Amino acid sequence: MDEIFKENELLLRAVKPTGIFIKEDGSISSAVFKDSKGLSVNRTGDDDADVVIRFTKNHFNDCEIWSVKVSDCNEIKVLVKYAPIDENIYHSEIHRNSETAQLTQSQARFLANRAIKV
Repeated sequence: MDEIFKENELLLRAVKPTGIFIKEDGSISSAVFKDSKGLSVNRTGDDDADVVIRFTKNHFNDCEIWSVKVSDCNEIKVLVKYAPIDENIYHSEIHRNSETAQLTQSQARFLANRAIKV
């Protein structure tokens, strides 16, 4: 994988299906996209999306997996950066911009409204 994200690439977010993260109607809340250190996601990159989805589910057994597209992030001008770690080559992060990690409430709400459960 490289630093270049494709518009149709999926960004996968593991979500515990409890508390403030899941609404009564089963959709996710904007809280899923709020993290003061930057939002951890797994990117599908050039790999088969099903492979990355299975990898993500296996690492987050008690979580639901939700996705947004890179194009959703580009639409609201947030920074998507590739940040692999030793045990996860797919790891990436979503930041408000290059200076601030946490998304604004409106950015988080936008992504929550675009998110699809996989």
